Amino acid sequence: MSKLHLTALCIAGPCIVLTSPVKAQSNLDQSLALLNISQSCSDVQSNETVSLKNKISTCELTLKNLSGAYSGMANSDGHTANSYYLSRSNVFSTLGVLYYEDNPDNIERACTQAEKAWLAKGNINPGSWSAKEQATVDTSNASGIKLIKTCRSIVSKPAWGRPLP
Repeated sequence: MSKLHLTALCIAGPCIVLTSPVKAQSNLDQSLALLNISQSCSDVQSNETVSLKNKISTCELTLKNLSGAYSGMANSDGHTANSYYLSRSNVFSTLGVLYYEDNPDNIERACTQAEKAWLAKGNINPGSWSAKEQATVDTSNASGIKLIKTCRSIVSKPAWGRPLP
C-alpha cells in the first residue's frame, strides 16, 4: 500500500484535500504538520464565539508558527515546500478577510494580505505536485487573480507584488 501525501486547499471556501504518493514517511509527517498548523487559522475564522481581535491574533501567530516549523524541517521535499507555500497563502487570504472585517475603510491592509497570498503561491513548484493537484491549484488561482485585479484597481500593485499571468 502506498503512503499518501495530503495537502489542503482553502481559497475562499471549504478546504479541498489533495493526495499524492510519497517516498518517505518523514515528508508526509512534515506536510501534515504544516497543514495542522495552518488549520488553526481556518478553524478560528469560522468560530463565532471568538472575537475578531483574537481571530486576527491567532492567524498572525499561525504565520509565525508555519515559518518556524518549516525552517526546522530537514530533508523536506518539493511537495512539502508546496504545502508550506500553499498554507501561507491560505493564512494570508484569511487574514485579508479578517482585516477587512476589522476595518472595511482600510482596504489597503486587506489587499496587502491578498498580495502576500498571491506571492506565496508563486513559490509553488508545479513539478512537485501530481497533475491532479496542480490542476486544482490552477483552478483556485482564478479566484486569486480576480481578487488581485480588484485590489490593484483600488490600491496600486506593491513594488514586491507578483505579476499576474
